[in-house]
Amino acid sequence: MFTLNNILSVARSAIAAQQTAVQVASNNIANANTEGYTRQRVVLRPGAPVNTALGPAATGVHVASYERMRDPLLDVSFRRDEGKSAASSMRRDLLRQIEGVFGEPSEYGLGAAMDRFWSAWDDLASDPLNDAARGMVRQRAIQLTSTFQNAAAELDAVASGAETRLRDSLTRLNELGKEVARLNVEIVAAEAGGATANELRDARDRLIDEMAGLASVRVTEQANGSASVFVENTLFVDGGDSKALELTETAGTYGVAVKGSGASVSTAREGSALNEALRVLNEDLPAVGQKLDDLARALVERVNAVHAGAYAAGDGFTNPAGDFFRSDDLPGTPNGYVVSAASITLADPIEQSAANIATSTVAGQPTNNEAALQLAALRNDSNAITSDGIPTTLSGAYQSLVTGVAQETRAAEDSATVFSTLVAQTETRRASVSGVSIDEELIRLMQHQQAYVAATRMVTAVDEMLGELLGMVR
Repeated sequence: MFTLNNILSVARSAIAAQQTAVQVASNNIANANTEGYTRQRVVLRPGAPVNTALGPAATGVHVASYERMRDPLLDVSFRRDEGKSAASSMRRDLLRQIEGVFGEPSEYGLGAAMDRFWSAWDDLASDPLNDAARGMVRQRAIQLTSTFQNAAAELDAVASGAETRLRDSLTRLNELGKEVARLNVEIVAAEAGGATANELRDARDRLIDEMAGLASVRVTEQANGSASVFVENTLFVDGGDSKALELTETAGTYGVAVKGSGASVSTAREGSALNEALRVLNEDLPAVGQKLDDLARALVERVNAVHAGAYAAGDGFTNPAGDFFRSDDLPGTPNGYVVSAASITLADPIEQSAANIATSTVAGQPTNNEAALQLAALRNDSNAITSDGIPTTLSGAYQSLVTGVAQETRAAEDSATVFSTLVAQTETRRASVSGVSIDEELIRLMQHQQAYVAATRMVTAVDEMLGELLGMVR
């Protein structure tokens, strides 16, 4: 039958449940600005009724669980967009560094150095016996070779920086994997008795979100509460175990492998910062370096082809002057001397004296300036080099190189802007579900407070009823 004790029991359950709800709402408010915190909600369930002679008797309310307001689909969307944003940002940053190597347009860049070199030949052709003009050709040539060498060195520095950045990313990824594995163990242990380890799950989600900014990440939650994390195509974290990734290099080609096993990790996935870093290291930098080397070789070949058979004042215009730029084999070097942007330099006679710079195409004719004119005309030689399958001038090939880098950089910048916007939008949608709204929590706080007050009044009412009952007995 229904008794006053039953009513007190119902009131007691209501007081306990509403007190718990107030505590959870207060905790939400306290963590409103805590990064990665997921809003929690108390799930209340009516107590199981007790059968009596008069029918089922209510037994109050109890706290069924503490629910995290989290949408797994929004997590997947956020991590996908975060991966794409990080990938495009990685590519943008590295391409900006490559673009900065050339720094065009600039009066100190390689384009300007080539223009000054050709202009110096023009001036010398106007007065082939002018020692000052001949010295200026040598000086401009030194500046040009130095500019080539500096560009090659800076490209190497960009490559070294990209490699360091990639190694740092893998180191951080390995650290995050260990932390996720540790949290998996703690979550499984904490939830083994039916509890919910919400704070631990928040911490794990924060780590996985960070992982998504370093590589392509896919997460599968297991029935026991642990999370299996796939990085690229590799099971990276499985329960309490995590793998370690390392950077590999084979014949100048970089890759990622599982440390200890050597198993290669495929990074050819959309939205992978690892993939973009490797792409710049393995494709973009070598391509730019190759075009710069091709430009240096074409310059050396074209200039030497004219200068080698011409005559200089150094020996009285009697013997062919030989190469202007160095192209002979280095003594004692098995593979010989290979002209590149990093190695381009003047031939030894030109290094020693500007008098060895040839201007005449006819022996014994000091005033002949045909060689200087031919060298100055190389500025406009449309067949000096083939760039992207198209014959062009040396300056045209350089402009094509710079323009190509600029276009790739602009595309990466646009992509980074788009995906940054998508990440912000996805984060906003996710925050609308899992984030804390102070106004909403205050409303819930007031609701639970009123329910708590009402439950205490139930106790007061029962107390008065018991007093009346005892008074009747007396």
